[in-house]
Amino acid sequence: MSAPNPQNAAPPLLEDALVTEHDLRLGDKNIKQGRIWLYLLSVLQAGLGIYVYLTQGGDDADLALIIELAVAAVFLGCAIWSYRNPTPAFVTALICYVLVHTVVAIDDPTTILRGIILKVCVIIGLVKACKNARDNDLAKRDFGIK
Repeated sequence: MSAPNPQNAAPPLLEDALVTEHDLRLGDKNIKQGRIWLYLLSVLQAGLGIYVYLTQGGDDADLALIIELAVAAVFLGCAIWSYRNPTPAFVTALICYVLVHTVVAIDDPTTILRGIILKVCVIIGLVKACKNARDNDLAKRDFGIK
């Protein structure tokens, strides 16, 4: 068994800094994935509103379009906000998503199972984005970055 070579060993501070820098880059990548979920949600909500408006017609369709576009705007706003402050943006988006689908399910219980796979994937994606953003915030705080 050979003794460790002290000439090849990196100083502990440099090694810690490299690990933290790698963690921050990985955290930024994960935050970008969460942001993509928000952009996707915004497009899906707007598309759904337009689809309902074009297929149903009438006063209810006008209201549905306005509501869907407002919800799409919230998700788009959260995506843009996530560039500056990702943790509250993702938490807000998750709360809004769950709240909107809860209200819709109360109004029409048959919607609970419609698109359940997509709903579960979105919730998992947003929860993961919240966790990743929080972990990234903690890593930045430990590294001394604001």
